[in-house]
Amino acid sequence: MKNNHNKANNNSNSSNGFLPNSLKFISSCIKTASSGVRSASASVAASISGDPNAHKDQVLCACVDKLELGPTFIKHVLLLGYSNGFQVLDVENASSVGELVSKRDDPVTFLQMQPRPTKSNSDEGFAASHPLLLVVACDETQSSGLMQNGRDVLARNGYSEHQNGHPVYSPTAVRFYSLRSHNYVHVLRFRSTVYMVRCSPQIVAVGLASQVSFGL
Repeated sequence: MKNNHNKANNNSNSSNGFLPNSLKFISSCIKTASSGVRSASASVAASISGDPNAHKDQVLCACVDKLELGPTFIKHVLLLGYSNGFQVLDVENASSVGELVSKRDDPVTFLQMQPRPTKSNSDEGFAASHPLLLVVACDETQSSGLMQNGRDVLARNGYSEHQNGHPVYSPTAVRFYSLRSHNYVHVLRFRSTVYMVRCSPQIVAVGLASQVSFGL
């Protein structure tokens, strides 16, 4: 009976130890991503403070995706979107997280890697620019006039403000960023807010307020 009790304690300790280890890994990724930008926790705390500069480096989105470098060469990457740009981190090796891309830009609300094209013809489309990262962002290059952002809120250049003064991001652009050339190779602009993006090697589907737009 005593042995069973000890085993139960050991199982409890091991299960309790799993969460901190996981948090340590995530924390290490965020710390790496925050070289030059504040951590996610600091950004959230700043957003509550009401400081007009509080949203400078706020984390808007984070996800893990697959970076396809070849037919059989795949790496796991952490995609981080900020209120002033985005980062791509190589997290394949938890003990050695490396930065692949760090770009200061417009607010980024969603990121997704596009799978490699199935066709071998490198002259077709943007095959020669792969790997491609889809970046959903507020488009500051648009005119300064007011536009409807799809949520019955008037926005200027992809921004609007609630009564409490916090910004509401209304992304209207889907940009294709090449990890090969480290430049944007294509941009899709819309009149209403982009709510979601899904892609395959052949098709990019963009969900708007009242319709779904497809691109090849």
